[in-house]
Amino acid sequence: MNLGPTRARLLCLLCLLCFISFLYLFISPNAGAQSQPPTAYAITHAKIFTLAGNTIEDGTLIIRDGKIAAVGAGLDIPRAPGD
Repeated sequence: MNLGPTRARLLCLLCLLCFISFLYLFISPNAGAQSQPPTAYAITHAKIFTLAGNTIEDGTLIIRDGKIAAVGAGLDIPRAPGD
């Protein structure tokens, strides 16, 4: 069966779009986010250099769900789930 070059390209494009759709549905960054509990980490008593040029002595860096949530001095440290 000879499809011709135009139909063969369209078939390849359709297969590629199906594959990308499969990846988007099953390997999406938000696929497992709802089933996992939120995580928070705190780095305390650190010397923090900011882009604004100010240095924070004895500072705290809080990371929540993989993103920086707060930076400063005298911040409340997140509690562990069992505490």
